[in-house]
Amino acid sequence: MLTVSSRATGQRNRREITIPDGFRYHKSEWLLPPQDSPKSPTIFLVEQPPGSVLRTHFHTQNEFQVFVAGSGWMGKSEVRPLVCHYASAYTGYGPITAGPEGLSYFTIRAVLETGAFFVPDDRDRMVRGPKGQFHVGPLSAAGNAPSRTIELASANQDHVKIFSTRLAAGESMETMAMGASVAQFNFVCAGALSVDGHELNTWECACLTQGDPPAHLLAGPEGVDLLTMLIDKRADVYGG
Repeated sequence: MLTVSSRATGQRNRREITIPDGFRYHKSEWLLPPQDSPKSPTIFLVEQPPGSVLRTHFHTQNEFQVFVAGSGWMGKSEVRPLVCHYASAYTGYGPITAGPEGLSYFTIRAVLETGAFFVPDDRDRMVRGPKGQFHVGPLSAAGNAPSRTIELASANQDHVKIFSTRLAAGESMETMAMGASVAQFNFVCAGALSVDGHELNTWECACLTQGDPPAHLLAGPEGVDLLTMLIDKRADVYGG
């Protein structure tokens, strides 16, 4: 079933969170899975205040992160809009350090997960298996550039893919084929997009999961820049 993230939904549940080590940030869920669905794609926005540091950590699910505002560092790599980062399950990454204007980024997963495991405190929670991470960007809005789709990265037998697409005003296309990927996220970097009757603006996203029919994408009056992310199930050693 097609699901969409919403700025309005995020604004309604935005709240400040402080974790036990004292790290404080704002979090807002823009997409929560339907309660009556066995599938659980999730999208939430993290807003780190200036100079804050989120320690190196890992999660039990594969994920994307899209940096949308501010600047900072992930480990030794600079991050700013629009860098897209991918980390597979049980892959440690970080620390994430916010610059002087703060740092905001979306975390995008095909499977609901809450919390994080920190290194070295939770090293005993780490599971042996394939690990991997990479990032692409920063991307820039194409403005009036000709329509095009560019593959930016692929991994894990091409079940993980990242594409950049520019559609001119009023142009349309079908969502990409899923292949063996378990979910596809079409994230609006700039402009506006209609997806099967859902109207999406900047930072909003349309999600399809394996088995869903293709959706129809129609660019708004100023065109649209899309980041399309296809994600794989986690490795079988982690429970698939």
